Amino acid sequence: MCGIPTDTPWEINWDRDFETSVQELKQSGSFDAYRKKIIRIMRNPVREGSYKSENLKGMKTAHIPGNRQDIICFEITPGINDESQKADLEELYFHFIDHWDNYDSALTRRDPANVEYGFEIYIPYYGGPYEVEKVINTVYQVGKDYDGINIAAQEWEDEHVTMTGEAAPDDRHVFDDFLPDAATIEYDDISPF
Repeated sequence: MCGIPTDTPWEINWDRDFETSVQELKQSGSFDAYRKKIIRIMRNPVREGSYKSENLKGMKTAHIPGNRQDIICFEITPGINDESQKADLEELYFHFIDHWDNYDSALTRRDPANVEYGFEIYIPYYGGPYEVEKVINTVYQVGKDYDGINIAAQEWEDEHVTMTGEAAPDDRHVFDDFLPDAATIEYDDISPF
C-alpha cells in the first residue's frame, strides 16, 4: 500500500484485497477516480447502507498519505472510544477524500490542502448581458453544492474578475451551465501520481 499508517488508535487488520486494489488502480492511472467514490465498506454487521462524510465528524481515524491524496480509515462502531473496547469493534470501512488538514476539518470543509485540479475563471466587467456580481455569487454557490469544487479566492482586476479554486474533472460540466460566453475558464491539471 502507500505505507501502513502508524498513528492508528489500535491495531487494525487491513484488508489485503483492498491493498492489492489500490496498487492496481495506481498502476493503471485510475486511482484518482476510484478514491473519489466516497465509501468502501469493509465490514458492516451492525447496519446496512452508505454513509456520508458529514456524518463521520469526531470518529477516530488513521490516514495513509499518498502523493496527493489520502485515504482515511474510520472505526465507527457506536460507543467505541477506548483501546480497552477494541474487542467490540464491529465496523470498519475506508473513506476517500482529496485533502488532509486534520481529520476534523477534512470532514467538515471542502477546502483542499493540495491543489490538484486548479482553475482560473476570468469574468469581464463588460462582456455582455450579465451581472458580474450575480455570476460571482453563482460560482460560490456551486462551490458549496459540489464536493469536487472549491472556490479559493477572487480578485478584482482592471478589466475582469479572476476567481481561482479547484474543480474535479467530473464536476467541471457545471461551469458550462451558467458561465456567460464572455467568461473564460482555464484548468491546471496536476497528476495525482
